[in-house]
Parts: sequence; C-alpha cells; structure tokens
Amino acid sequence: DRGTLCGILFVVFLIRAIRVSVSNTLLGIFECLISVALSDSLLSLSPVVTRMALVGFVVSRVIGFFSRMQFIWIHLFTSLRSKKLRLKPWPKLVSIACFPTVDVIAAIAGSILDSPVIPVLGVPIFLPGFPRPKRLWPSVTGSGSSDTAESTYYAQVYPHILRALPGLLRKGIIQPSRFGGSMYLLRFEKMIAWVTFLEVEYGYAVVYIKGLELQEPTSCHNVEANALDSFIEASFASKCNGSSSDSRIRETACSWLARGDGASPIGTLVTPLLKHELLSYSHSNVSLTGVIDSPD
Repeated sequence: DRGTLCGILFVVFLIRAIRVSVSNTLLGIFECLISVALSDSLLSLSPVVTRMALVGFVVSRVIGFFSRMQFIWIHLFTSLRSKKLRLKPWPKLVSIACFPTVDVIAAIAGSILDSPVIPVLGVPIFLPGFPRPKRLWPSVTGSGSSDTAESTYYAQVYPHILRALPGLLRKGIIQPSRFGGSMYLLRFEKMIAWVTFLEVEYGYAVVYIKGLELQEPTSCHNVEANALDSFIEASFASKCNGSSSDSRIRETACSWLARGDGASPIGTLVTPLLKHELLSYSHSNVSLTGVIDSPD
C-alpha cells in the first residue's frame, strides 16, 4: 500500500543521506542547509531526508549542465580556431547559430537524463545521446583481459599502477568522485592507460584499468598522442616545477598558464596532475645495419 511504499522510500533516502554525509561531508552539509531553508515552502510536510534527496538531484543536474556546457564550448572554440580542420565559413556560422539554442537544449536534456552530448558528424552541433552507466564492470560486460600485442606491456605495468594509487589517494593528488565514474589517463612513451574508479570509499577503492592501442597501427592515434604529449610537456615545463610539485592546485594553475594559442579561455578537458615513476618495459625499435655482413 501507500504507507509501505512511503516507508521504503524513507529508508532509501535515509541511507542515501548517511552515505552522502560520510562520503562527501561538504555536499551533505550543503544539502542539509538547503533542506532546512525549504522548511517554509510547499515541501515542509516532507521529511528532511526527502528534501535532501530532491536537493541532491537538482544539484547534480545543475553541475552536469555546466560540465556539458563547458565541453560544448571547448569543442566549439577549438574547432573555430583550429586551422588544421579547414572548416568552411558556412559550418562555422551554423555552429555559432546553434550554440545558444540547439546546444543549450542538448545540454539541458543530457543533464536531466544524465546522458552525454554527442557532436553530429564531428561538427560542434550537439545532440543528447543515450543514457549509459558510469561504471563499466568487466565481469558484467564481458570485456576482460585480451590477448593482443599490447597486453604484454600493460600486464607488466598493471600491478605497479595498483601499488601507486593508494599513495596518490592518501596525498590527495587524485581526488576521484565518491560516487564513482572518475577517469584518469596514464601516458608513457607509446602507451596510454585508462583508469576508471568504480567505487571509492574509506579504506578501499575499486578501479578498472584498460590499456589502449599503441600509436603505430593508425595515424589518428599518433595525432592524439602527440597532442597529449605536447600539452603535458608544456604543463610540466621548468617554470612550473617547484618545491610543491605534488600540489594539485599548482599543477592545475601551471596547465592553465601553459595553454597554447587557440586554447579555450575557460579551461581544457585534460588537466595534467603529476609525474610518477613506475616500473615498466620501454617500447623501442632497434635496427642493426652492416653488423652481420661486415668482415670486421
């Protein structure tokens, strides 16, 4: 009946309020303050935990809207300023015209549905995509380890990454979301590893590490990796390195100062955090010429 349903919802909202207060204290305090401020409104008859759940839903959707708008703006600004794309004038005009209308509506719809925004045919005109999970469990999706040429390198460095993550979490250098879904990139020579935090709680974290394809197979991998390397090298230039090299605030400020021409004025989609030493194989090509056939 209705009373049983209300009781179940109350228990669910109570567990959520406790989890938010433990996982993210500042967010829990903020939700409590807003819920108390709404005590004189039409929601005064509902329990505090119910108001906290509603406030948390609205706050998460507002944050999602601004993050999607930042992504859309960076994509639009970069495509308009980049000469290598060789866009004709009419796509630029259409993109600018769609920014305050279609793109904003797509960001609103994407934030409500908690779904990503997808560019249409690569141009900066966005539409909301289908909702997808924030956590991709390998045991559920069937995407376990694969036997490829790159898997040998990633299998060797995998345990060293796991041993390095607890120290980075304790120091606060990486601060993944307590609700999961935070993603980080690891870059070394020709390898790129994708680290996704599935769960983060006090005392433990569940991560999913995926090694991406090496640079050689396709040219687009080289372009993406070279752009990432250039940005990382500029961020960790000598003028940005100091005694507080482990400070996330310092590295973020340096990455903003190191943006090149054509970068968006409201930030970048990638923020270099730190350099860390890991034990791994070095992938290099060595050729011997004139050694076997030489009489000497």
